[in-house]
Amino acid sequence: MKQEIIAMRKAGATYQQIAGKVGVSRQRVHQIVKVYENKKIDFMNRIIKRAVELRENPIIKKTVI
Repeated sequence: MKQEIIAMRKAGATYQQIAGKVGVSRQRVHQIVKVYENKKIDFMNRIIKRAVELRENPIIKKTVI
């Protein structure tokens, strides 16, 4: 169900439309989407942090240049 909700939201459906189709409240749809978005943001932040760490590492700087 969660994957269906996320897919529908990505396709542009409103929370109300999703709630009606899936059979849960609009608030529950919002909660599910928010958790997904927060996980996505956390993942992207980890990638960015790792990229910065690699860039600041002097050993890697020497090999890149």
